[in-house]
Amino acid sequence: MASFIAYVFLIIIVFSCIFGIGIIISAYLRHRMKKSLLTKTLLILQGFMNLFVVASLFSTVFLFFEIPIL
Repeated sequence: MASFIAYVFLIIIVFSCIFGIGIIISAYLRHRMKKSLLTKTLLILQGFMNLFVVASLFSTVFLFFEIPIL
């Protein structure tokens, strides 16, 4: 099974996904109210960050189950 490091990575990445989704929802709601260029830019940057967090989640799940990626 997976090592202790894989458990730690998985816990960190899952919490990052949960909080990242919450932050992007609140950023979208703020953008709907303010409609400024800054909120649009922050929303785009937050979306890119969430994509990288989801990619990290997939790679950590592969590490957790010891599945070779390539």
